[in-house]
Amino acid sequence: CVMANTGVTYLPRFTVEKELRAGLLQELPLSPRPETLSAACAHHSGKVITPAMELFIQSLRESLDA
Repeated sequence: CVMANTGVTYLPRFTVEKELRAGLLQELPLSPRPETLSAACAHHSGKVITPAMELFIQSLRESLDA
């Protein structure tokens, strides 16, 4: 989604070093004050949700409800 220019994300630098060097992604400075983030989680409706995916979705729901 980030490379398609449809949003921003927080990622560890090591995971995107190649893309940053190639100019495919741009690093943005962090704001000194906390910001509110919106999150989206989607999965293909025709695919099986694995136990790991189910755990992730449940964890996400719990953390967003807090």
